[in-house]
Amino acid sequence: MSVSERRVRVTDLQVGMYVSQLDRPWDGTPFPLQGFRIDHPNEIESLARICREVTIDTELGRAPVERTALQKLGYGEQRLGDQTEHYPLVHDMASELPLAAAAMEEVWIQAGRVLERLATGVAVHPEELQAAVSPVVASVIRNPDAWFWLSALRRHDNYAYEHAINVCALVAVFGRHLGLPRERLQRLALAGMLQDVGMTALPNDLLQQSTPLNADQRARVLGHVAASLDLLGRQTSIGEDVLEMIAHHHERHDGSGYPQGLRGNAIPLLARMLGLVDSYHAMCSERPWRAGHSAHDALQSLYRESDRLV
Repeated sequence: MSVSERRVRVTDLQVGMYVSQLDRPWDGTPFPLQGFRIDHPNEIESLARICREVTIDTELGRAPVERTALQKLGYGEQRLGDQTEHYPLVHDMASELPLAAAAMEEVWIQAGRVLERLATGVAVHPEELQAAVSPVVASVIRNPDAWFWLSALRRHDNYAYEHAINVCALVAVFGRHLGLPRERLQRLALAGMLQDVGMTALPNDLLQQSTPLNADQRARVLGHVAASLDLLGRQTSIGEDVLEMIAHHHERHDGSGYPQGLRGNAIPLLARMLGLVDSYHAMCSERPWRAGHSAHDALQSLYRESDRLV
């Protein structure tokens, strides 16, 4: 076994890994003798029917997510329960607009500081995290329409920051609509802001590429979840509830998501909410390889894909 090869259980396999050996002969299996890259969760299911362990090559595919980052979290069906809140409109939109504008400016500053410090491994204190999301949550509780209106007008060059802040606000609006208690709104908004911090480990030319990604590039991009957990796991101020949302927000109801290919109620409820909002804002955003969708078209796409997503 070479230094780049590792023996892992089939249950720990993830999309993007390269399987170089089985715990049985290749003959009689549907897989190529020379090894193969896992491109879909269905291939992991097929392996589970014939193997218990395999050897992966980390030079040819992605390395495993550290089990401590995911195993500590646990997951299972979650419900909103009886502790929901009703949030009346405190301000009309005209009254909230100047407050929302000030909150937007403040959150750009605070989020920039937090994301930069996280990317470089500098400790972030709980007070800084609260300062980053509190203006957003306070504004959308008073009147969510003002934030939507301002977000539609604003354009920013840095997609990573724009996406982080808007997902933070949109998922807070979603949680407000469902009546989540304010503390859970804060935690959900924080997960929305930090969900893609692992993207900072990727080169900008890859993120801005206008042509389709090859298998290696796609595996690197899919690895941003593991990178996010690695960065955030060093921060004692984040909390396992936020890590859980981030770990699972790319999982999908039908098992087609990543990194674990979880299905249905195995995906935590707040992670499912975050995944929907993340998908919606990504669809609405202009990217180097495609134009952004209108809000109407993005919602229609989510409805069409509802069996797969939720």
